Amino acid sequence: MSRGREGSKGITVQKEGFYGGPEPRPNDKHELKGLPTYGKNQFPDEDVLEMRHLVLDYIEKATKLGLTITETVGVGIGWDKWEMRKRFLKSEPFQLFRAFKYSKCEGVESCGIGEHSDFSFLAILSRNEPGVSWDSIMV
Repeated sequence: MSRGREGSKGITVQKEGFYGGPEPRPNDKHELKGLPTYGKNQFPDEDVLEMRHLVLDYIEKATKLGLTITETVGVGIGWDKWEMRKRFLKSEPFQLFRAFKYSKCEGVESCGIGEHSDFSFLAILSRNEPGVSWDSIMV
């Protein structure tokens, strides 16, 4: 997504982003098939040859980590290992890989993204600079 084309609470967000997910299999019958966030990724293969492999490998490993965390939390609260998956990840989890670049901002009211809530069941974050913080966890 190009810089300045996304918003939060009525304010334009000053970031560039790449959204991706696992590549659908040829006979994929997933309930989200055909929606904008579920389909073939648009990698810049000609410009960044290794990106496709790195992103898809990261998605696969992060998905396995997320499933392990989900199962562990379920067992920790006294449920069967598979109960969290059955209740919250019916059929299969929807994985969304998002990578953002927050450029230095000058002459604008807002940089980056302000306070917001995410739509995910579980978010696994990797950051290379300070800035991400949590004020509360809603359960």
